[in-house]
Amino acid sequence: MVSLLLQQRHDLLQAFYLSNCLSGAVGEEHQKESITAAVQQLRLSKQQVQQISQATAVFKRLLAPLIQGRQVLQGTGFTAASAAVHTGPGVKLEGGGLSSSSSSSSSSSSGVVLPHAAMLQRLQQQQRRVTNLSTLMKKEMFIKGCLSVFTLGRLTWLQAARLIIHAFPYPASIAAVSQEIAELAQQHVQAQQAAAEAAAAADAFRGSSSGRSGSAGRQGVRRARLKVRR
Repeated sequence: MVSLLLQQRHDLLQAFYLSNCLSGAVGEEHQKESITAAVQQLRLSKQQVQQISQATAVFKRLLAPLIQGRQVLQGTGFTAASAAVHTGPGVKLEGGGLSSSSSSSSSSSSGVVLPHAAMLQRLQQQQRRVTNLSTLMKKEMFIKGCLSVFTLGRLTWLQAARLIIHAFPYPASIAAVSQEIAELAQQHVQAQQAAAEAAAAADAFRGSSSGRSGSAGRQGVRRARLKVRR
């Protein structure tokens, strides 16, 4: 994994994390159920949860503009593999809708005949977009790798071993584990806040109830005194 990260082979590293070690099948996303179950077996201390949660929040802020830029590029139909250039009498780009023949003009996907200069300009634009997309993905994977190193450094050797065992047959994605720990910590904070609000509401209700009962008792005493005087 470290060698893939150093070589910036983010595509292979992502495929590795999504691969089932038993069947060899590659999924589309991380198995959240297995990650949640593995995190629950780590027996993290409050300090570990706090440190990992705070670091995850910092790295998420660093990742936000990269993810947004990647989504914008991918929304235009470009992927990291969309710069497939075919040599020969013509040039073809995947995802761009461009094709060329040996003639002096080329037709786009809209049926408009483009001269070679316009085709070359669109080709250069697409290549720049693909380069930008590849750069963003490499930066994203590097930041996730830094978060993984930090999280792994907060775990004990026993906890790291438990994580690997309980995440099997999938490799333990430390970045996904960090996100899961942060989400569980947030859920715990929200549960504590809800419990505190419920306790405060119950105290207020008991206070108002006792106030009403005390007022009714005082009124009863006044009526009894009036009767005695009469």
